[in-house]
Amino acid sequence: MITFGITNSSKYDTNSHKYMEVLLESIWQENIPDVEIIACGDYKNSRIKCIEFEGTISKKLNTLVDNSTKENIILIRDYMELKQGFLDGFKKFGFDWDLSMCVVLNKDNRRYRDWAVWRGDDLFPNDSWIQREKWTNGGKVVPGRVYIPSYDYTDTDRMYISGGLFMGKTKFFKENKFNNDLDIGDAEDVEWFDRCVRDKGINYKMNQYSIIKLQKQKDTIIPYTDKKYGTFEYCTEKFREFHGTELAESLGNW
Repeated sequence: MITFGITNSSKYDTNSHKYMEVLLESIWQENIPDVEIIACGDYKNSRIKCIEFEGTISKKLNTLVDNSTKENIILIRDYMELKQGFLDGFKKFGFDWDLSMCVVLNKDNRRYRDWAVWRGDDLFPNDSWIQREKWTNGGKVVPGRVYIPSYDYTDTDRMYISGGLFMGKTKFFKENKFNNDLDIGDAEDVEWFDRCVRDKGINYKMNQYSIIKLQKQKDTIIPYTDKKYGTFEYCTEKFREFHGTELAESLGNW
């Protein structure tokens, strides 16, 4: 059914192995049938497949994809965790997609970089900026502004997927590999989306019935087009409609 491919490094964050324990427990508590868990980094646990590896984040992601044996794969960082109802939310949402995303909350229960627009010339047609990375050949013009829209936004060719969480069909990732030369800080996620997803008609959908949360606070960086789109109440609206009042009311204590 699902492979969880987890990238970790205690050299990058000394709390990595503590985060891993929380993440693994959150996966096991969902009782997901036919689940496969693979960790790539320096974490060891006899209950899952652990691949000891040092290299770029892109090489880690490709290694996880190459070792996956399930139809669906979730590539996730060690500092995240699933929240209760994750599997039921995906059953409600369905699996008719090439790529998907779910609600991602920061540690403070505000929205993190889940459903995000990169080529924002639809709202900001008179703006543009130059992205300078090792792969942009001196600079690439990006039309518009980067922003976080409502979950109803559908122009997925203008979007991108932030590198902490990728969800999709394993076959898609095996056919569309990450650039092994790019590491964290090289905008490896943007390069992959530009090369493999943008303007290709890929079926990318937003699941509001499942939630992943960060175990540590991280900068959102990308602005919301409306402040309400970043609120806990907005992010959990569909979740509470489906999962019910009792579970929804417990969300603020997570």
